[in-house]
Amino acid sequence: MLCAGSAEFQQKFVGQTDTAFTDRLYLDAMGWHAHAAGLQGRTSALARGASRGEVALGVTQSAEAQQHFAAIAAQGRLVG
Repeated sequence: MLCAGSAEFQQKFVGQTDTAFTDRLYLDAMGWHAHAAGLQGRTSALARGASRGEVALGVTQSAEAQQHFAAIAAQGRLVG
């Protein structure tokens, strides 16, 4: 998992639109593209002033992301 202040996070996500940022978070954290409701909710939060770090934390702490991370770990692959 990337730290929002890390150089890797900045390189990967800075400069993207909120929609592209959110979709990439879903893909990285859960293994699929953002669904319409999730995309709308997260991009609306960003528009209301939530930071990208806060949104990333919400996505990565979701039950779906935790299941995805556990499946990756069970396969012996590194998460992050």
